[in-house]
Amino acid sequence: MDIIISPTVEQQLNAQQLQSLNILQMNTAALEDYLIQLSQENPMIDLPDLEAIGKTVEEITKYSEKIKWIESLDYHNLPVIRTDDDEMEPMNLVGNAGGLEETLTTHLIAQIERICVSAEYKKLLRFLVMNLDDDGYFRMNLDQAAEETGFSRQDVENCLDMIKTMDPPGVGAKDLQECLLLQLQRMECDPLAEKAVSECLQDFAHNKLNSVSVKLGISKNQAEKILELIQSLEPRPGQVFSAKEDTVYVEPDVAVIKEGDTFTVHMVREKNSFFTVNTYYAKMLKKTEDTEVRRYLTEKMNQVNSVLFGLEQRESTIKRCAEVILRWQHSFFENSTNPLVPLSMTEVSAELGIHLSTVSRAVKDKYIVCNSGLYPMSHFFVRGIAGNGNTSISNERAKSMLMSIISQENKRKPLSDQKICELMVSQGCEVSRRTIAKYRQELNIPGISERRCE
Repeated sequence: MDIIISPTVEQQLNAQQLQSLNILQMNTAALEDYLIQLSQENPMIDLPDLEAIGKTVEEITKYSEKIKWIESLDYHNLPVIRTDDDEMEPMNLVGNAGGLEETLTTHLIAQIERICVSAEYKKLLRFLVMNLDDDGYFRMNLDQAAEETGFSRQDVENCLDMIKTMDPPGVGAKDLQECLLLQLQRMECDPLAEKAVSECLQDFAHNKLNSVSVKLGISKNQAEKILELIQSLEPRPGQVFSAKEDTVYVEPDVAVIKEGDTFTVHMVREKNSFFTVNTYYAKMLKKTEDTEVRRYLTEKMNQVNSVLFGLEQRESTIKRCAEVILRWQHSFFENSTNPLVPLSMTEVSAELGIHLSTVSRAVKDKYIVCNSGLYPMSHFFVRGIAGNGNTSISNERAKSMLMSIISQENKRKPLSDQKICELMVSQGCEVSRRTIAKYRQELNIPGISERRCE
């Protein structure tokens, strides 16, 4: 369809470019809402029903088997992986805030993806996470968990200990007492508070501060301060997630599909599936001799053409960005346990020859679906740090190395940040002690004294 441009060409092009940018930064749900609103004021726009959408996509793409695969996916029950690193590029702030309501399970699975452990251990970690109750407690018998998974009890304990280091603090505990202790161990507070929780929790529950004072040999004022600290903790860490209402479901924009030995990128909804031009009014525009009617319908057709141009630009840009992501992160799509390689939006911008802000708009709030789950496109952009030689290691991989080292340390003699630094450098990750401390804080891993167990 030809694009009709008004007499003031420069103004029309600027308006059209602005329209295209607005459409580009919309995810599928936002775009559908926009078109619904637009159709209410533009009779030229016909919105297809859900069944027609599927048929239209299948006819246009001529990929019936691939479309069946996409349509067969239950997006709402796929593991959804989020990234907290949304400020890696300044232009990530462009566009709508958007967002996805998390569950405790998806929040923990996202952290499991960052841990540098075997694929088998990740399966066990996911099993344990799936068996947490709504409060975030693991109340299942460890022997039963070992029997159901085929792992040893020691493996189950090791993985459960790893979950207890994750966010939110206190998750994975067997009861309230352990939940509170896990939170206190991450805080720089009086060690007496841990002893108080271990020995006097019931007294605190019944406000028997005099009894606490006697048992611990402290003043009543000190007991009151410890009580205030305990009351500031979260007794049910899982409720932070389950308490959320009006869960927002995410629709993927792009599908990465394996065909034989090759991965290809497909738009889940192609541009022509979003709406069609009303044939009745299109014919009226051609035949009417009424000047006012022609003027009105021409204006609406111009709007339709502008939206179609924006949809075409949106599809092309998102798909091209996804294809670059696929090339760079190919090993991840082969096996999601493989670490992501360092990639920035600036590199994608340079490779495609488009502005950085365009890349940012294209990936903002967009999701890629593949065999291993549903991922925000921003998940695949990771910073790099120096490795051996000319190689670069992603900061996510460095954090995984850090978590792996700490999970295997002697709990009675935990490693200092300097020792962890030396171990990571020996494994090809050039990182400073200060960076180790920063990563620990980001991962909610306490310092050496808090990790020490007697």
